[in-house]
Amino acid sequence: MYMLYYMPTDQLKQLEKEILKIKHELLQLAPMRPGSLSLQYKLPAEKKAPYYQLSYTHKMRSRLNMCGRNGSLKSKTD
Repeated sequence: MYMLYYMPTDQLKQLEKEILKIKHELLQLAPMRPGSLSLQYKLPAEKKAPYYQLSYTHKMRSRLNMCGRNGSLKSKTD
């Protein structure tokens, strides 16, 4: 944030324009819940077989979703 103070006005306007565009694209998606996306490994000691794990809470229950390479989700409820 400190760097933005020294940015020229035209660069700031361009960044704001890109942020608004991304926000608009996100609004076009299905409803989302706050959560986190983390990179996990099936073999952590060797850092092999990476996959992404989506973690969030819905209706007071923790949810985990494994994201496949093609972006598909596999649900696993805690």
